Amino acid sequence: MDLAEDIVNHAYRALPNWLTSSVVSRLQFGIIDTIAVAIHGSMTTQIQRLRQALLDDPDPTAKWLTGVGVPAELKAFGNALPITVEQLQDGHRLARGHPFAHLVPTCLAAAELSSAKGSTILEGLLLGYEVGARLGMVMLGTPRGIHDIGTWGTLGAVVGSTYILTAGDEALSAASLRLASSAVIALDTENVFSGFGVSHLYLATACQLAMQFAKAAAIGTSTAPNTLERYWLPRLSTDQTLFSVDWSQVQTTNGYFKLYPTVAHAHGANGAIDQFLQQARLLPFEDQLERRIKSIEVSTYSPAAQFCNQNPQSVDACRFSIPFTIATAIVNRHLGLNTNFTLALNDSRVQDLAKRVVVKEDASLTARYPHDGRPTRILVEFADGTTVETTCDLPPGDGPEALENPDVLSKPTALVAGIIPQSSWHSLRYTVENLGQTTAAELFQAIADLKRSC
Repeated sequence: MDLAEDIVNHAYRALPNWLTSSVVSRLQFGIIDTIAVAIHGSMTTQIQRLRQALLDDPDPTAKWLTGVGVPAELKAFGNALPITVEQLQDGHRLARGHPFAHLVPTCLAAAELSSAKGSTILEGLLLGYEVGARLGMVMLGTPRGIHDIGTWGTLGAVVGSTYILTAGDEALSAASLRLASSAVIALDTENVFSGFGVSHLYLATACQLAMQFAKAAAIGTSTAPNTLERYWLPRLSTDQTLFSVDWSQVQTTNGYFKLYPTVAHAHGANGAIDQFLQQARLLPFEDQLERRIKSIEVSTYSPAAQFCNQNPQSVDACRFSIPFTIATAIVNRHLGLNTNFTLALNDSRVQDLAKRVVVKEDASLTARYPHDGRPTRILVEFADGTTVETTCDLPPGDGPEALENPDVLSKPTALVAGIIPQSSWHSLRYTVENLGQTTAAELFQAIADLKRSC
């Protein structure tokens, strides 16, 4: 038994115990959140242009590609294309990546192709999430310069999609992990963090490849044994001796759902500024807040400290700048799902304030990441010498209590408001929330109805 077989075997044995009501709720919400993020992102000009160029826009009214006229791998590509454009996709802090963002486009494409039962879709999502997240946790992050998209998220998506395509065949699911391990995608981090448009192709390409691997695995395409440990892990992980996997604790409930349209490493700072803004409402000069601030010092953990660009040059780059997102939040008195970074980029007040924000690493905070959240401390100094200090360890939407946050629960509906009629959106949510008792046909009918009701 090689490592791929061992991992999938353990996951299969644990699957019945993992499928608790809280886990199922997470899976259902992961579907809804990802679809809503994709719909909202699809309204951006850059995604519409990419979609036209790369898909020849097969159906410009479709909010999620579905139907018999589109190959499964093209559905996975097209539906993944908008998910990261506004940095609102889900994530898993300990695994350091975005499981649902990879899983939902591929697993739903597999479900439509195979006419799977709703319960099989949920099981495939869970299996792919748990396998992928554990690989991510073992990796302890990607090597320097390589982005996490297309790494363990793709492997999890292949496993989950193969499970759905084969109605739960364990041997083929294990073979799919080995098959996906034969190709290492090493996508450039700099293009993402610096806000270049090519980064929007990363997730779409990863999902298309995952769907192709899943379809190949489902028909028994062979691979050499030990491909995962011989080829894939050595190139993306530095120490395989770390591979001790705890199968007793489910990881799906440890993920996060974003409430800020920024890179996740900025969320500690974004959360701390939220607290500052609450306190600032009591200040006598609240209406002149940005003018009264002399400096803002952000102390955070090492990976977050790199997002220190005070002068981003594009909307995408704004989302990867702690100084700029802080300045935007203060000037607008809020940083939320619909924050308009195009306006902020041209706002002299935001530009000026961002230059007064300094980001530095604090070794004591680095020691606490990722297990204690995204620990960040912010010190705001005013022109009169007075200061306000706030901290944020666990950003809102992160961890097992995420679905107890009303802002998280309302996020998908808020994202599609004005794009999708409420009645059809509520119908889709109802179908997903009852997916265990329904079929893929009913799910995709509800998705198709999003288009017809516009």
